[in-house]
Amino acid sequence: MPAPDDDKLRYQMLGDDGLTEEERLRKYTGPVSYDYLLGPLRNGVLVVVHEALDLADVGMAFIRDDRRRVQAWLDEELLVKADEETFEKREGAEAYTAVVVSPFVLVR
Repeated sequence: MPAPDDDKLRYQMLGDDGLTEEERLRKYTGPVSYDYLLGPLRNGVLVVVHEALDLADVGMAFIRDDRRRVQAWLDEELLVKADEETFEKREGAEAYTAVVVSPFVLVR
């Protein structure tokens, strides 16, 4: 019989650098270009975070496996899985702000 934690989503920040989850989230959040996001976009793991939400709060909800909050945001379309047809392409090296919460990339 599976242990109770076997159904956890196990999303996590990249790296094992001794930092707290909050510190790692800040460290790995930053400006990115469209080209950086192209791989996650094509792989179906790019999630657009609505401007009404704080990117760090969303990242922490993923890391802490807060399914209730994440599902509420999905239901309200405050989180949307991006696709190539609808994702807005912007120019510039700092056109977006993103954070990797493996396996997803959260972007604003």
